[in-house]
Amino acid sequence: EIYGIEIQNNVYNNAIDSITYNNLQEQIKIINDDVKNINKAADTLLEIVNGILDISKIEAGKIEIII
Repeated sequence: EIYGIEIQNNVYNNAIDSITYNNLQEQIKIINDDVKNINKAADTLLEIVNGILDISKIEAGKIEIII
């Protein structure tokens, strides 16, 4: 009878481990998606700031525009 209980306990532990692993995988995917979105937003912000700096340099006469 004890042997049967040990097997059942292992089955439960394996099921819990599997559920935990799947939950972690889902959380990692969500975090990766969030990091990608943050990276895109940072790139966009950097482009905006660089554009503003370029305009400031043009206005200050440090850059000439040749047409």
